[in-house]
This record gives sequence, structure tokens and C-alpha cells, in this order.
Amino acid sequence: ITVRQDPRGTFSRHLFNLKEDAGLEISHPRGQLHFTAGGDGALICLVAGVGITPALNICRSLDSLDSKRPVHVLHVIRKRADLVLSEDLKSIGRNKPWLKFDTHITNEEGSISPKTIKNFAEIPDADFLICGPNGFQEMASFALEKARVEHRRIMIETFNKVGSTKQKKYYLPSYLAAGLAIIYFINGMMGPVFDPLAILHKTTPGSLWTGTVLFLFLAMQGYLSVLRWK
Repeated sequence: ITVRQDPRGTFSRHLFNLKEDAGLEISHPRGQLHFTAGGDGALICLVAGVGITPALNICRSLDSLDSKRPVHVLHVIRKRADLVLSEDLKSIGRNKPWLKFDTHITNEEGSISPKTIKNFAEIPDADFLICGPNGFQEMASFALEKARVEHRRIMIETFNKVGSTKQKKYYLPSYLAAGLAIIYFINGMMGPVFDPLAILHKTTPGSLWTGTVLFLFLAMQGYLSVLRWK
């Protein structure tokens, strides 16, 4: 494995503080992202930063299997000091005409553009691996989708580091649930004197509104059931 030390990372700091020859217990590889050595087209690896690691492992595997499947790795980095594992890929590609390796240094060449990503979409029957920071992944996947690359041919290896931007919190569902609970409580205390549903059902627009909300609620429950089944 390849680990980059992050000052804010819990796992990477722990690894770098271990003594030499310390023992580690690790699990078996997991995940659904994989490629075949005999694919029907080229494999394009669009990677940024330490996202190069899965591309390197794929190339090593294809090399060990004596595969001839064309592979093109585009490694995007901010500065030359961020180059990691490039020599490993270059050593594989020296005597392997099926492997092409390019780097894009944003401090020298500017940000990678969606147009550059779209150019890869012109390669017929190509499969795509995208791995890197969230912003890069979103840009690359969106560019390929805009270029009408089939969704099944785009595979994304996602990772998040400790200390990254906090996830957004959505308070609206909690507010709605609290509001409904308050209305239910008041209705229980006051009885027929305060019955919002009865009031709404006295008018046609009110009946349509409550019926629509109920339909959307049931549809969402059905959709969630499908997601759990998958």
C-alpha cells in the first residue's frame, strides 16, 4: 500500500509513528471497482494526487498477466514535488507499448480543463477510472457525461481524508418533524376544536394538497425500499 502522511490525518499519523518492523493486521481488499485484462477497449485512468495509486495497481496487475490492453494514465498534480509513484509507472511503460503515462502540473500548465477530459471520450469503447479529490472527480465525471460516455464505462474510486470539509447538515426534515409533532400534540389536547386536516379537507385545494403530500411520502418510502434492496 502507499500512504501519504497528512498532518490532520488520524490513520496516516498513526502509521508514520509506528516503529520499524511493527506488525499490522489488515483486512482483505474490498470493493466493486475492477477491470478485466481483456477488455474490448482502452482503459483511461484520470487521476489526481495520491489518486494515482489504484491506476498503478491496475497497471501492475495487467503487466503480471501479460495483458496487451491499452492503458492511458493522466496524472494531475499541483507541483512537481507532488509527483508520487511516477517512476514506478514509467518503469512499467518502458518496454510496454500498451501503457501511456502523462502528467499535468497545474502550477505550470494551469488547471485541467473539462475540454481536455472530453478529448478522451473520443476514444471508442474506452473504460474510465477516476480517482482524486472530490472537485476533480466531479469535474471529470461531469465532462465525460456531457460527452455522452455511457455511465457503465465510468468508474470512480472515492476517498475522503480526515479533516476535510465538514459535510453539510440539513435541518429541514428535523424542523418538519418537530412541527408535525407539535401540531399532533395540540390536536390531542384540544380535540375537534383544533384539527388542521379537517380544516384543509373542507376545501378542494386543501384536499388536493394533502393528497399530493401523502402520495409523495408513499412514493419516497417505496424508493427508499428499492435502494435498500439494491
